[in-house]
Amino acid sequence: MSDSTCANCAVRSQQDQIVNIIKMALYDIQNNGDLDIAYMQLSESVALLKTVINIKREL
Repeated sequence: MSDSTCANCAVRSQQDQIVNIIKMALYDIQNNGDLDIAYMQLSESVALLKTVINIKREL
């Protein structure tokens, strides 16, 4: 497997993780009304998104 293929797989995996984090934040807002937890989750997704953007720029 080439380096770019590995990087593409890593990007896709991290994108899936970002989506899951956002879904969890939405669930916490809608069902628990927990804005603090949702904020922490969304902050985590933003940090991960920055990483994905940097990886994609290097490809």
